[in-house]
Amino acid sequence: DEKMETDLETFSKEASGQSGDFLAELRAENRERHDYREFLRKFSVLKEENVIKEENGCLSKKRFRVVLKEDEDAMVQEILKHYLESGFAPLATELYIKEHRSQKKFQAVFTSLLNKKALIRLDGQYCVHREYYEKARKAFAEMAAVRSEVILGEYRDYLGCSRKVAVALLEHFDKNGYTRKTEGGRVLKNPPVGSEGR
Repeated sequence: DEKMETDLETFSKEASGQSGDFLAELRAENRERHDYREFLRKFSVLKEENVIKEENGCLSKKRFRVVLKEDEDAMVQEILKHYLESGFAPLATELYIKEHRSQKKFQAVFTSLLNKKALIRLDGQYCVHREYYEKARKAFAEMAAVRSEVILGEYRDYLGCSRKVAVALLEHFDKNGYTRKTEGGRVLKNPPVGSEGR
């Protein structure tokens, strides 16, 4: 569908990474088409064939890459510095973004950092810097090496973070296959050979 491809091309160049549901907007703009159902079917096919991608709530052509300008690069440094300094005590994501709503491109830059995995979105409330996410994984492994199970409260104290952040980290680990929840706590899903049952 040439119109769909044109819409996607324009979106990729002008608005990739912006907040909001572009998919909903595209559907709304084409809702009056007589072949609306066919339009949705083609849209699904484009996703299945990897012509387009959805990532962190954003939609763009599969091979599209965001090229940051000088002012956007400054935002990147600002955001990364904030999350490095915040460590395991990040501000709620929605609140942090709201504090920068006057910066027009802030949301797009923030999303680009999520796409690049420089920031890790734990859940709807928190993100952490990649460096701290890896520290959290290492900390869990260290605890799991000397305990049969890692308990939430002990993990929270080990990191020195809030209960909410500890829960978000552990649930993210579960979701990504790093840990497994047990009756009393959590264990590494794939522990090093010889470490089981400690």
